[in-house]
Parts: sequence; C-alpha cells; structure tokens
Amino acid sequence: MFISLVPLLLIFSHFAASQSQFLVPDLNYLQIIQILQSVLEQLPNNECTNHFSNFVQALRTGETWALTMLDATAKPQAGILLGNIMHVGNYDECLEIDQKVKTNRIQGKYCTAFFGAHPKYGAGLSKLLDELMGDFTRNEDEYQLTEDARLSYGFCVPKACTGANLQNLADVLENMTMSPLHFTFDDKFCDGGDPREFSSWAIFAIVVFSLFALLLVFGTMYDVMVYKKISDYKKEPNLLMAFSVLANGKKMLSVSTAEGSLNCLNGLRVISMMWIVLAHSFQTSFFVPHVNGKELMTWKDRTENSFIAGSSMAVDTFFTISGLLVVYLYMKSQAKGAKFSLPMFYIHRILRLTPSLAMVVLFSATLLKHMGRGPFWPIVDEMFQKPCEENWWSTLIYLQIFINPDNQCVGQAWYLAVDTQMYFLSPLIFFPLVKWPKQTIGAIMTYVVVNCSYVFGITWVKHLGTTFLNQDATQYNYLYSPTHVRGTVYLIGMVCGYLVHKTRTNPLKLTKTKVTTLWLFSLVTLAAVVLGHSSMISAPEYNVLDSSFFNSLTRVGWAIALSVIIILCVNGYGGLVDSFLSNTIFNVLIRLNYSIYLLHLNVLISVAAQGRAPTYFANLLGFHQFWGDYMFSLGASVLWTLAFESPVITIERIIFNTKSSSKATTDIKNTNGDVVAIQIVNNLKNDTNLAKS
Repeated sequence: MFISLVPLLLIFSHFAASQSQFLVPDLNYLQIIQILQSVLEQLPNNECTNHFSNFVQALRTGETWALTMLDATAKPQAGILLGNIMHVGNYDECLEIDQKVKTNRIQGKYCTAFFGAHPKYGAGLSKLLDELMGDFTRNEDEYQLTEDARLSYGFCVPKACTGANLQNLADVLENMTMSPLHFTFDDKFCDGGDPREFSSWAIFAIVVFSLFALLLVFGTMYDVMVYKKISDYKKEPNLLMAFSVLANGKKMLSVSTAEGSLNCLNGLRVISMMWIVLAHSFQTSFFVPHVNGKELMTWKDRTENSFIAGSSMAVDTFFTISGLLVVYLYMKSQAKGAKFSLPMFYIHRILRLTPSLAMVVLFSATLLKHMGRGPFWPIVDEMFQKPCEENWWSTLIYLQIFINPDNQCVGQAWYLAVDTQMYFLSPLIFFPLVKWPKQTIGAIMTYVVVNCSYVFGITWVKHLGTTFLNQDATQYNYLYSPTHVRGTVYLIGMVCGYLVHKTRTNPLKLTKTKVTTLWLFSLVTLAAVVLGHSSMISAPEYNVLDSSFFNSLTRVGWAIALSVIIILCVNGYGGLVDSFLSNTIFNVLIRLNYSIYLLHLNVLISVAAQGRAPTYFANLLGFHQFWGDYMFSLGASVLWTLAFESPVITIERIIFNTKSSSKATTDIKNTNGDVVAIQIVNNLKNDTNLAKS
C-alpha cells in the first residue's frame, strides 16, 4: 500500500529539511516490501494484519489482485509544488477487488487519509505545507473539508482493516522510516462499497415523496379527464387540482404579472440568485482537487475576480427588496381600503415558505447520502446530512442562527431565518411608518448609524476579516448572520418601500442632471463595494482600521445605492436598465427562485462529491461549470415547485376562501380582510432566495 508513496516522500524529504534522516531514497522495491513485512510483525495479529500479509506476499509474486490494490492507491502526480496535493487514486478500481486467498476473502476498501508534517520528524516540512495550503489553516480537532482535505491521500486497503488498524500501521511505518509525513485515518472517510442501509426515517421519506408523486399523477389525470370538461362558471379550486402539473405548469410559465407590480425587482432577484449560485459553484472548488491547486490561493487577490469575492452583497439585495415589498404592499393595500389581519399576515408567511423548506430538510436528513458515492462523498455526510439529522428542528422554526449557528441544517437557510424574523417584526415599523413617516424614518436612520458603529467596534476589537472568502466562525456569528446586524439593510429597504409607494402615487420629476447624478452615485457606489472586496483580500497586511470601515459601511452603502436605482426605475428613469430588469423572462424565473435557493447547494455539492480525479482550475472552466450547475438547479426547482410550492397556493385559497391574486389586485376592496397578508406573501415568497455564502 505505502509503496506508491515513495515518490511523494522523496519530494517532501528533499524539500523538507537537511536534518531529516529519512531513508527511502536508498531503498529499492524489495527492501520496501521487507520494511512493510517488518511493520506487520510489530502489529497485533488480527484479520487486518493477516490480509496485509497476504497483500505483501502477493506483491512479491506479482499477483494481479495485489497489483490492482497498489494501482488503485493514489500516486503523487506532477505539480505538487503548484498545489496538486489532493491525491485521489482510483475509487472504483479499488472497490472491484474481491479475491480468495487461502482461507481469506480479501476485498478492497477506499480510504482517504489526511497528511501533515510529522510532529517529530517533519519540522522542516511544515513550512512547505503551509506554503502549499496558503490561507487554509489546519484544524486539529475536527476534519473540516475546507481545511484538512486539502492535504489528503487515497489508499486502497483490505476491507477488513478499520481506521484504527490503519492508523497503527501508519504510525509504526512512519517511526521506522523517520518519515516527515504523518497520516491520519478515520473510519468515516473509508468506503468498502457496502450497500447503504435505509434507516426508518429514510423509508418514511421515500413514502412521503412517493405520495406526493402520486398526487401529481392523479391531479394531472383529474385535470385532463374531468376538470377540463366542467363548465367554466362551475369550476372551483379543489385539492386534486392543486396538484395538477398541467395547471400549475401553465401558471409557472406565464409571463404576465399582477397590475401595479414592480417588474424591475424580478430581474434584480433572479440575477442575484444567479450570482449566488455562481459564487457557490466557485466555492466548491475548494473541496475538490486541482492540478494547479495553489492557484486558488492567489486567484481571489486579483481585481477581476472581485465579482465573485463580493457576491455576498447579493444577500443585501434580497434583504433590501424584502423590506421594500413589505411596506410597499401594505401601503398599496391601505390606499385601496383593504383591511389588515395580523394573524393571517404571519400564518400565510409560514404556510408559503415552510412546506418546501421542510421537504428539503427531510430529503437532506434522510436520502441525500444515497444520491451518490465517491472519494469525496464524506463531504455530503459530514457537511450536509449529519447537521440535518441533528438539528432539523431549529431550521424549521427559523432560529438556527441562534441555536446552533456552527452546525446548521440546510446552511443557506440562515438567510431565510433572518428574513423571517424581520418579517415578523416588520409591523412594528410599517404601522408607525405610515402614520408618522418623518419620525419613523428618523428613528430608522438613527438605528442604522448606531449599528454601523457597532459593526465598526466589533471588527476593531476582534480584528475580524471582511469577506466570506476570509471569514471565520467569529465573523459569521458576530457580523454575517445576526438579525440585528443584517436587519439594518432590511430597514433601509422598508424606507425605500415607503418612498416607492409615495412616488408611484406622486411621480418624481427630475432634471437630466439630477438623474445622471443619481445614476452615477449608485453605479459608482455598487462598483466600489464590489471592487473593494478584492483590495481588502489582496492587501499585503491586515489593517484593522480599513476592515472596520469596510464592514460598517459597505452593506449600508450597497442598500442605499440599490434603493436609488429602484426608485429611478419605478419612476420612469431606468432606461435600458429598467427595460432589461423588467424583461418577461424574469417573470417566469422568479417563480422558481425560491426552489433554486433551497436546492442549489445540494446540487452543487452532490456533483462535486462524485468527482474521481483532479481538474484544472480556471475562470473560464468555472463559468462553464456554473451554467451547468444553474440549469441543473433550475430543472430540479421546476419539479420542486410543482410538487411542494404551487399546490400550497391553491390549498391556501381553498382553506381561507380567497380569490386569485390577480383578482385580489384589481378588486382588492371586495376581498376579505386577509388579502393584504396574502398579497404580501405572494410577492415575498420568492424574495427569500439566497444561499449562505
């Protein structure tokens, strides 16, 4: 097994330190076999050592199965000093090994081991590994795939060996040869190819998803065979029609929008979601091997890549629009004389968002692990499935950012938690905003200033970083996810919603000079925020003052600039920008945005985790991968929307006896008192479309 390591050990021993007494350069093939035999003699006699003894003997005689096991174990490739340090081996070849040797049946098992500098012999190697790792820091307490997996090696070993057996073998071999490398084995990163048993919860999930599939089939058949033959004036929504793929598909693909809609917002939301998928697509590159892995360390320092580094600003786009719509729709409905029901305002929010989220949680906690296999599949188990097995409930009550922020189920739903909390608190703002606008806006601006000061102080005291690319747990918990911090942008959006409604009823009249000035201010601010991410990352030394100003001002500046653009667009000063953002294609894509938000990370990580070999990292290939990721997520979101989101809309109308959203918009005075809440949720359910970045 360890014979294939010889080239790697030769390289590292050469570059490590002159005091190394490593012996491998003076050894030949037979001597290495003899060393392995000597190692086995020092280990306890068990099934693992017996199988390894069979392996060593078979190597002496050149038996095919032993050579296959050796062949399936990773070999150091060219470009180690350029970051080609994740050595994979051949996962599938290893699992095909099944050989009868005397009384033993030897099967292959693929194990990923993490390596680092040996605590006793690898002092000189540490510096080299630090250079290869770049900004990645080692974590000795747990296997973080963004850290430890950067230094990994794939071994094909006898299936009878446990992680503890392999660790003992590695420790003895390292001490015997004075190797500068130390390997760490763990059972959870080994795969013997055994069929994965379905837990009782997994079986329950299969039953649930099967029932929904049957409902879609029966609903569509009922639509085609029965409902279409009913006279139009007798047609009423019913439970079977709620699941008609044909009916819901037509609504989903419709390019029409309700009267008075702010169509430019659709374009902003769809593009922002694409921006997030793009960033996460690049981010998955940190989990898989590249032949030029060191490129990842310098890539983010380049100005042209600041668009990716600054993608977290899309979060603030969604917060701004969410706050805007809550106030705008409330004021619009009040202007038409509709009543407002606070209980229904909350109930409709939960009914619209939770079913789709709950099904993603159920899938992630039970079935995700069965969706594939491969050398990197532990990524799925460790980062996606286990958190949902343990903490599914905190996500469903939208409190995961407080209860278990470091181990969240459906990690991107942190945004949904913050947005929902702000939504529940929003009546405390939009009631006084309508009655006492000047005083309320003044209070909001005061809070914004105080919060900026708080962010500045936290960054200064704790020396926090600036972007999600250099973000640690401290920054995430103090600045990135807390509701009281991110809610600042939401509040700015609420002020924007108030101004949008006022200017829709009393349009702005601006000179060309003012319009040009406002556009320049907005575009320059947005560009400065994005480009600023690159300058902060590539700075030669950390500057706490720069970081403090950056963290405290960028999100607020982004929200204000975005609000100005929205106000210009809805008042007829948007020009080509408004025409593009209001394109009818976005009216269709916006209906899928929520499902894309829920599903895209599962899609990205599942594709990455089934990789088998190193790839080449480059921007062109990254954008090529993004379009595949986005379209795959889009396709999955169509099914998810038809199964779990669209039916809820019809069921709501049945339960609460409400009219369609289009009718409610044109004749809002004649609907019941719950229509305001329904209208707000109808427009907001697609705003919560952002992933953790």
